[in-house]
Amino acid sequence: MVSYEKINQFFTEKELDILTRFDDYARSIMIISRVYKDKCDKSGNKAWGHLLRVSNNLESLEEKIIGLLHDLIEDENGAYCTINDLQQLGYDPLITETVNLLFYDKTKFNSYHDYITNIILSNNIYAIRTKIADMHDNLSPWRLNMLPEDLRARLKLKYETELPRLEMALLRLDIRQMKRGLSNDRYKAY
Repeated sequence: MVSYEKINQFFTEKELDILTRFDDYARSIMIISRVYKDKCDKSGNKAWGHLLRVSNNLESLEEKIIGLLHDLIEDENGAYCTINDLQQLGYDPLITETVNLLFYDKTKFNSYHDYITNIILSNNIYAIRTKIADMHDNLSPWRLNMLPEDLRARLKLKYETELPRLEMALLRLDIRQMKRGLSNDRYKAY
């Protein structure tokens, strides 16, 4: 019998069993639609909208899945889902490792800068691309304009400071890929 840690608060045992039979993308859509059904972001919009926009701004299927799941472990400090839950649901290890890497555990990192440094040093192109898409969506003027001025200024500074670092890391990885003549699918660490 499969043992889930958190995700089972949103699904029955039978539903979880059925979820394991779906492909990763369909499973991810079902999970975020259930978990984030009544949740709103800081600007008052449905939280799942952010996940869909991030996913839609990524290219590969793996990236799209990671984009859908990237906040699932982090939100409410892991109250919704754990990496073990994702593994038990049958997600590809690339997906679970990348989602885990994108988890901003404030007990593990001294600052947001350290967290971004960890992503960059991982050379995980999926994490870097997803974090860039996440930041671009978080910096969308229509989203920022819905926030109180102090929060808007703080988030804008945080993301605008770290985004260029991620973009440079992505450029470096893309250049390495071109030099090595690798295909676009499934290159991760160098």
